[in-house]
Amino acid sequence: MQIPQLTFLRFVAAFWVVVLHFGRQAWPMHTETLAPLAAQGALGVSFFFTLSGFLLAWVYGRHLPLDCKAYLRARFARVVPLYWISLGFGILVWGMLDNKWPSLFYGALQFTGLYAWWPDYSLTINFPAWSVSVELFLYATLPFLLPWMLKQNIARLLMVAFVLWLGTALAFSLLQGKTNVWFNDPFDLFLLRFPLWHLNTFFIGLVGGLLFHRNAGILRFKPWLPLAVSGFGVAVVLLTCYLPNPFIGIAHNGLLAPFFLMVIVGVASDKGWLTNFLSRKPMVFLGEISFALYIFQAPVQQVFIEFWLPEGAKTLNAEGFAVYTLCLLIFSALMYRLVETPLRYTLRGKSAPKNVALATEPLEAQQNRNDGNTQQ
Repeated sequence: MQIPQLTFLRFVAAFWVVVLHFGRQAWPMHTETLAPLAAQGALGVSFFFTLSGFLLAWVYGRHLPLDCKAYLRARFARVVPLYWISLGFGILVWGMLDNKWPSLFYGALQFTGLYAWWPDYSLTINFPAWSVSVELFLYATLPFLLPWMLKQNIARLLMVAFVLWLGTALAFSLLQGKTNVWFNDPFDLFLLRFPLWHLNTFFIGLVGGLLFHRNAGILRFKPWLPLAVSGFGVAVVLLTCYLPNPFIGIAHNGLLAPFFLMVIVGVASDKGWLTNFLSRKPMVFLGEISFALYIFQAPVQQVFIEFWLPEGAKTLNAEGFAVYTLCLLIFSALMYRLVETPLRYTLRGKSAPKNVALATEPLEAQQNRNDGNTQQ
């Protein structure tokens, strides 16, 4: 069973990060209305970790014992090939345009996806890809976490999720401003990107996915209830971004994960106009290309400013950001259709469909149609 209306949310999260990195100075993102939201685009990464946990629990929580070999093969095919391509592209771009070539150690950390474990190196080469390093770690925890979680009752799962959530927030608060004493880390890279700090976000998503599986129809007693739950989650996120509060400084490592989960569960439960809209092929397709959009945003921007902006200029105005966004969307769509999808099918031993409509669907949905065995 698929939840296609969630796919577009991946695009929202990815584009929010793109706006943070390259669109904050462009109209309308720099206006008083949107600037606070654009400044918190890093929350899109936390949202994605929550969504990732939810979807993986929803799919693999129904098929135990977990086939670890098939699971790891699916995760590898989903992420690593395009990640390696983006790494090679980034090395060429920064090497040829800025004469910045990584050392062998930098390159090895990037290639193996381990560089988020070294704070000083977490933003080298293709800097947004640090989250892929975290995601690979989170994927590796699933075969250990999920079998244990399925043996627990709801109360215990919620208790563990709460302890992780609160403990991470407290530790994050206590360590802020001090990591530059222990690490050569003036920008708190250890706190923002070290993989263990994001385990609570992923775990909350896992708990949400398992609970949704057990109580998938609980929000459908009233047709307005799913949208109300999602709306409440969105409202809390917006209030955190717009109102002065002491929490915004620690919001990027899972503090808002419970409210992200409310958004996800509400959208997943909806059977009305929102689901009909988000399940349309263009919306699903934008969600499907979101990984390419995220992973190539920096090297495409570097190439774009080389040929679009006057020499020495680095900031995109409204026109520049609009054209850059269009170029990034086209590039991401091409990478998804011509590179990412064929590689995923090949690595998973499948034949790519000739039907264009089918090709825009997730590989998992097509497999589910073919043999009734969903793989996410």
